[in-house]
Amino acid sequence: MILKSIKAANAKKPEWYVIHAYSGHENKVATALKKRAASLRMDDRILEVFVPTQEKIEIREGKRKNTQERIFPGYILVKMTMDDETLDRFRFRAAQKFLQNAA
Repeated sequence: MILKSIKAANAKKPEWYVIHAYSGHENKVATALKKRAASLRMDDRILEVFVPTQEKIEIREGKRKNTQERIFPGYILVKMTMDDETLDRFRFRAAQKFLQNAA
């Protein structure tokens, strides 16, 4: 009985998940995820969508250029409340799978 109530309490707690997407499509998947959450009125379950990038200075033809480089190509970080409905509603072609920390 106590174990069920602990699982139920933890089920409503938002956690960070990793979505494995096709490399080069991270921003498209992040945008699609945000739009789908808004259209399904599930903004309370999808709290944050993050594509990890860092600023990098490249020198091309003797000129400096600032670019954004993906830290983890092919991966998107999402802070969300996971349940069966959320998992079913947010599966689409470019997002291959959800990964979660086993901790």
